[in-house]
Amino acid sequence: MAGILFYFQDYDTDVFSGTRDDLDAWRYAIKAGGIDKIRCINDSDLDVSLGFTDMDFEVVDEDWIKDQSNLAIFDTEWTCPYGAIPLALLDHSTVDWYVFGSADHGVPKGVDAQYVYIPQNGRGALHSLHAASVVLLRRWENI
Repeated sequence: MAGILFYFQDYDTDVFSGTRDDLDAWRYAIKAGGIDKIRCINDSDLDVSLGFTDMDFEVVDEDWIKDQSNLAIFDTEWTCPYGAIPLALLDHSTVDWYVFGSADHGVPKGVDAQYVYIPQNGRGALHSLHAASVVLLRRWENI
């Protein structure tokens, strides 16, 4: 089964519960797609270690990405490196980890991964939480 890595930042207020540290919005975003592993890079001052007590959840540092294989890294179309593909072309059966970067700086460039973007109008980028919902619904449809 596949996993997801996301960044959690100080301003990521949980829109469902009204609290900032229980990660409910991410919990619901990953329901589609059969995700069973979650990794979080905590860029906030909050303790998110109890974010997913019912799943394989771990807070990791950014270097964790460099040691993984079969990554699909999501970024905006205009900041993806050469060779990035639109979401419609992603073969979900080959993905072990879906990586959604921070709002500040995306994810590290130069990582051995398939970079993927969600085509959209204009220059405003989807927030990673919303991108995850779109991507994982697509995974659900294709697996």
